[in-house]
Amino acid sequence: MKIAVYLDDVSNAIDNAMQRAIMSKLGPKLKNVDLQVIDPIKVGKDIAIKQLLQQEYDVLLTYNRTGIDLKVKRGTEECSVLSMINRKHIAWLCEHPLTFFDQYKHSQNNRHYIFTNESHTFFSQNMGLQGSYSVQMFGSQPITKITPYSKRKYDICIAAQWRGPAELNAFWANATGKSRQFFEDVLYLQDTIDNRDTYTAFLAAAKHHGLSDQQVANAAPAMRIIYWYARKKERINLVKDLAKSGLKVALVGGDTWKSVLPQHKNIHFAPPVRHDDLKHWYLNSKVVATMNNSNGANERVFDAMAAGAALFSENAPNLIDLIGSDSANYYEPNRAAEQVEELKNRLNSGKAEEMALQNHQQFLNQHTWQHRGEFLNNVIREITVPVTA
Repeated sequence: MKIAVYLDDVSNAIDNAMQRAIMSKLGPKLKNVDLQVIDPIKVGKDIAIKQLLQQEYDVLLTYNRTGIDLKVKRGTEECSVLSMINRKHIAWLCEHPLTFFDQYKHSQNNRHYIFTNESHTFFSQNMGLQGSYSVQMFGSQPITKITPYSKRKYDICIAAQWRGPAELNAFWANATGKSRQFFEDVLYLQDTIDNRDTYTAFLAAAKHHGLSDQQVANAAPAMRIIYWYARKKERINLVKDLAKSGLKVALVGGDTWKSVLPQHKNIHFAPPVRHDDLKHWYLNSKVVATMNNSNGANERVFDAMAAGAALFSENAPNLIDLIGSDSANYYEPNRAAEQVEELKNRLNSGKAEEMALQNHQQFLNQHTWQHRGEFLNNVIREITVPVTA
């Protein structure tokens, strides 16, 4: 079997570096396959598109947004490259599909989606996209030499690229009357329901306000902006809460954060780095803060476990099911300050170090790229082997 891994721009340089780092480690873990890596940065976009359209492979594997913006001219029309491929296509998604739903809907053909969250699956099925669900798609690479816990320079590392203030996304702020009330209800519900899912909150508010199914289906742009508003708000509040903690913080994301944080002597402002370089910061931090886990367990979790760090993590049922309730100090979104004293107690009592050691062993046993390759091999087998009676 021949599998093509297509690497393409995602949204920004940091995300692209992460994508390439991940796919370069995951691809070689696939068993009994002839692996073809199609990289437009190396061969050029035109040649890469030609290789995709030649379809000299059995399965195409892409990550996140990869390939959705590829277009070719057919007469006077622009056509989606992905919709012209008549091969099994596994699209591994990380963000909520509503963030780029229109592009995915238009590029459908013989695609199999791996959704990283049950809520994503729920949204996508209602919008006509099918796929399987797993929080297990992220993994990490074993690290040869782990820094002793006592020699780590920072109490906690936050890898959080600055993405601007949440208020930039508050399009409803100037609205009045029923329109403003509707969006405020969506925000309230999103903050209070267990899965914190924008689409679920939107449906509940729509039912209360009497919106039709068609109005909900047409509301993807509004939902997308609300989703990013909530993400930014949670990220900024987490950084603010930890900045006030007095803990020694390594904030990897640039000094633009200073626009919302006063100068604290306990914070080291580090510039954004490539995904592979984050391990330097994790290896020098006793704890790593993770966020956005309700979106599906993210790369920070497993990179931190690989580096032998404890976790300060957003409370997310999917993540707890995957790594256990004792593997992290869990906080509620926008309320991390409530867990700061407990985190300090764990650091001072040695419990954080015990957690870090347990996390590292669990990572080696369950969460390496080898384990994720085995999972993906099973998915490939399921969608390519004909079912016999």
